[in-house]
Amino acid sequence: MLMSFVLLRIMLIFYFKFWEDKMKKTLINILVAFIIFINGSNVFAQETNKDTLTVATNATFPPYEFIKDGKIVGIDMEIANKIAEKLNLKLNIVDMEFNTIISSIESGKAHIGMAGMTITKERLKSINFSVPYAKSTQIVLLNSNSRLEKIEDLKDKKIGTQLGTTGDIYAKDDFGEKNVQSFDKISDAILAMKNGKIDAIMIDQQTGRNYLSNDSALKKIEAPYVEEEYAIAINKSNKYLLDKVNKAIKELQDDGIIDKITKKYINSESNKAEILPFVEKVKNVLFEDGMWKYLAEGLKITLIVTFFSLILGITLGLLISVIKLYYTELNPKFDSVKGIILIVLNRVVSIFVSIIRGTPTMIQLLIMFNIILSSVKNLEVVAVLTFGINSSAYVSEIFRGAFKSVKKGEIEAARALGMNFSQTFRKIILPQSLIISLPVLGNECITLLKETSIAGAIGLLELTRGANIIISNKFTAYIPYFTTALIYYILVKVFEIGFKKLEGKFNYVRD
Repeated sequence: MLMSFVLLRIMLIFYFKFWEDKMKKTLINILVAFIIFINGSNVFAQETNKDTLTVATNATFPPYEFIKDGKIVGIDMEIANKIAEKLNLKLNIVDMEFNTIISSIESGKAHIGMAGMTITKERLKSINFSVPYAKSTQIVLLNSNSRLEKIEDLKDKKIGTQLGTTGDIYAKDDFGEKNVQSFDKISDAILAMKNGKIDAIMIDQQTGRNYLSNDSALKKIEAPYVEEEYAIAINKSNKYLLDKVNKAIKELQDDGIIDKITKKYINSESNKAEILPFVEKVKNVLFEDGMWKYLAEGLKITLIVTFFSLILGITLGLLISVIKLYYTELNPKFDSVKGIILIVLNRVVSIFVSIIRGTPTMIQLLIMFNIILSSVKNLEVVAVLTFGINSSAYVSEIFRGAFKSVKKGEIEAARALGMNFSQTFRKIILPQSLIISLPVLGNECITLLKETSIAGAIGLLELTRGANIIISNKFTAYIPYFTTALIYYILVKVFEIGFKKLEGKFNYVRD
């Protein structure tokens, strides 16, 4: 809350100095909307309190966890719900990439992790595991026309796995890392195998059965590769919760509830997918079971995150560029308080821009999610702050270049009329710079829009993650991916047209 109001105060003071009354009203409306959006996270954060058990999962792993009718369901989620009931807690499910679950438990964003997780020595170095609640095996999937028949045939072949899973670990240990290609999602591995990029996929037995029953182009090697047990991941420091969860699992096993839940979700391998004409396939994938709603919701969140990130990026970027401009023009010394402040601010923003431009956006997103904003539960806020801050570093350089593009003759004329540098900046430099920078700002907006596609790594339901949810339910990738690509293309074209019209409106400035 305090951070939001401080940010609001800086924005208002800054803009009030440089804009005329007509612009103030518009900017105030935008900024107030942004602050309301940020403050909304405080309310959301209060939902996960001491009466809540938060479970981290990856809902692309049927039948253990997947999305159906807008809810995360599956074997693991029903067991988690039963455990929460026994602990007199309300279950809160957080969907995220599989390889971020352990770090989320370590940082406290989740109390437990359930995503078909096997106990391994490496994982035990970071977290504790409950007693096992399920048994499974790793199997090998192949294309139906593959000539591979035995595990031994996999030698020197390219094997696909899901990153961070035990199948990934086993395959790399037994066949060498150079022969294993790790994917974020099994659906991506399936698509790669169909396209001939890999020869086989190592996957959990029950998840493999789901793919086999829905895709006639797949088969498996009959002999199971390795047997394993699934358990619940818990923070090492939370011994109390570990004991409670172990007790709940034991009671659920003794009562036969876990067996009933497991049998409910296990599919028969006898039902092979029907081969449908293209139009029927599109209807089946996008419109049956309301799958299109995930793309619609993803589109809404993508636009929201892009809009507020752009507002934040432009605001911070303009502020940074102004600090650099004042430092360059005024050449401050350490002989006054204002000079010291300007020197320090210039050094800080220079380091900030260097760090942001020198590190990948994905790493910044994960640092914000797991470390800096670990207490913020609203994923949209985490995404907006990450992308907005990232964008500000690039926007600052856009404005800095625009400032330098203003004709020196106009600046000298303003000085000759008795204007000081602040007046010259407000009246001459800034208005022209904003218009000069429009084409590049348009490009930054488009880049920002497409960059939001990585927000699914923290579980945010943006467009790309919406497509992945459809894939995990329908077991086909090309229709969701091409549909998502088409939506992005249309959005980019709309943005291009909008910015070109805006440029045309102010084109007289360049004449």
